[in-house]
Amino acid sequence: MLRRRSLTRTIDDWRPSDRRLRHPFELWRRGKVILAERLFLEFLSRDASVADAWRGLGSVAWSRGEFERSLGAFIRALVLRASDPMNWTNVGLANRELRRSSRAIHAFEVAIALDATYAPAHNEWANVLVDLGKYDEALTHYRTALSLRPRRFVYHHNLGVCLRLLGRLAEAKAEFRRALHLSPNYAWSCHELTSINSSQALKRLRSARREVSPIQRGLAGSKPLVPGNEGRFICRTQTLEVE
Repeated sequence: MLRRRSLTRTIDDWRPSDRRLRHPFELWRRGKVILAERLFLEFLSRDASVADAWRGLGSVAWSRGEFERSLGAFIRALVLRASDPMNWTNVGLANRELRRSSRAIHAFEVAIALDATYAPAHNEWANVLVDLGKYDEALTHYRTALSLRPRRFVYHHNLGVCLRLLGRLAEAKAEFRRALHLSPNYAWSCHELTSINSSQALKRLRSARREVSPIQRGLAGSKPLVPGNEGRFICRTQTLEVE
């Protein structure tokens, strides 16, 4: 399935227009969510009319898994700046976490209607389609996102997972390799590529064992092969990605 906890990578244009908010956003991106939240709340207590402050508060809540609260803050940002496709995309992200797929897709549709070149909305829409098992439809949006941002490694990764789910393993491996070329330490593509290689090696081993006679299998001193070393990476395990 698609990895969900990745808002910091999902929103490419996260930097606020108000310079006073750059420090709390940086804190949030570095994982210092408690301090970031305090600064966003202090800012909002003085001026609740700044959309980016609500976006920051929603981002903190999202990172903490407080998705209803996150959605509420993202909606406040949206009300203040409804022409920004990022705000619609954030609303879509929160709705996806809350398993409200139709609302998420609607938000991504509006984001793309506002700006057809906004790649994150295409990527996130595709992720919801994968959640729903609509892999062929998802491919279109992943490829659109990549046509707009060809060097976004997470888009290559997500496309790879979608291709794997369709059984198109050679194409999937190519996308995971592209993701790793752009971000060599990206653990999730590393895990996906390792998993496919291990599975393919195991199938080859089983096929080879079926072709060996019972007498040959019983030769003294023979040891079973250990599949899974082909293309092996040392990395954390995870599956897919939002961006």
